[in-house]
Amino acid sequence: MSRTPPRLATAPLSAESALAADIRALVASGARAAARERFAELVLLQQRLALRIAYQYLRDMHDADAARARCSNRAEAPLVSATRSILEFYEPCLR
Repeated sequence: MSRTPPRLATAPLSAESALAADIRALVASGARAAARERFAELVLLQQRLALRIAYQYLRDMHDADAARARCSNRAEAPLVSATRSILEFYEPCLR
């Protein structure tokens, strides 16, 4: 008698993961304008999360928002550069 391993339950995708999957599909289909709009939604979700975390530590909304803005600005340039590099690398494959 062979014993089959139990099936692992798969958790539903988080809002961010579902949004990222949508963005990948839009880029693959060539709908870059729509992908950019969806990416802006993803960034907004992440910024809200960062604000909530900063507020938990700082307990002052003004300071938390300033910390979120500093982190966003610091992270934005490398992220944009990396995103462009990835898109340039994969663009020939998507045609």
